[in-house]
Amino acid sequence: ALIKALVETIPVPQRDLTKPFQMYVIRSFDINKPGTTPDEFHGGVLGGSILTGLLKLGDEVEILPGVKSNGKYTPLTASVRGLKSDSIELTEADPGGLIGVETDLDPSLTKADNLVGSVVGMIGTLPQPTSEVSIEAHVFQRVIGTKEMATLGPLKPGEQIVLAIGPAIVSGVVKSFKSGQLDVKLNRPVVATTGGRVAIARKVFEKWRLTGYGTLK
Repeated sequence: ALIKALVETIPVPQRDLTKPFQMYVIRSFDINKPGTTPDEFHGGVLGGSILTGLLKLGDEVEILPGVKSNGKYTPLTASVRGLKSDSIELTEADPGGLIGVETDLDPSLTKADNLVGSVVGMIGTLPQPTSEVSIEAHVFQRVIGTKEMATLGPLKPGEQIVLAIGPAIVSGVVKSFKSGQLDVKLNRPVVATTGGRVAIARKVFEKWRLTGYGTLK
């Protein structure tokens, strides 16, 4: 009865399987244990959630912005070797829930969440990573989550903020904020899809707090 009430009250989002495949990476792993023999060796694993489209065994995908080396990000391409949801092995995966994707990547690239914040898509379908974003922003008038009632002033050029853009948590500096449009210079590149939602955090009372939200332009 509870599940029925939840489904009726909060409709299940309609997933568009006709759109190009896109997945957010929220974990990345090396699942090989010390002493693993070459016969049992597994490629790097990506964990996350599929937003749109379908992913199948054997698909060739692109991972952006990719891996950081010498201060720069290099895009990666990989072949899908395995798909798993919980302990269930799959031949294809669609949107909803969490999925583990084994690739043919060197696991040294995926170990220790090295690729968290990346976006996976079919080769050539993803927006190119950018270090500057424009946001149609809505800034709260008051701080959320503090004991004291505190009001917030407008965002100012040069102010340091933190943005949640898709799976990426990235800091940046405000370039301008006029008529609801917020322009930000980021400290690293992200995949910014037009229409994507963004959470905005500012430092208040020496802590980062949610202070607004917006939509990528």
